[in-house]
Amino acid sequence: MNDQAPTQYGLIYPTINCRAWYANLSVLRWFYSTIARLKFGHGQFPTHLYRLHLIESPACSCGNVKEDINHLFLECDNFTADRKEMLRELSKMKVEFPTNMVQILRHNNINVYRVLMKYIKSTNILI
Repeated sequence: MNDQAPTQYGLIYPTINCRAWYANLSVLRWFYSTIARLKFGHGQFPTHLYRLHLIESPACSCGNVKEDINHLFLECDNFTADRKEMLRELSKMKVEFPTNMVQILRHNNINVYRVLMKYIKSTNILI
């Protein structure tokens, strides 16, 4: 019996698939590696860097105590206009709200991932 809490990736994919989500897609390496980082909860954002003991605080520059993926994509006041556009585009794709990044990343939909990549580029978030 495993008493550990599931990882972010474990929440997205409760069972391991032998085939990569991008196997049948023609996408560049930076695209699928960025999505993979999001799925693993890894990146150059404070909660991950704090977990690795590389910075002293997981806080966001907006004042929130924790700058994680959910905060960056769905809550941060620094990116309100960009987020509204991202959420508008995701709602056209039948992404259900309210949501969190685990639910969004579970879609395995290249168009959903493209919207996330557009948001990353427009906000200059480092992943």
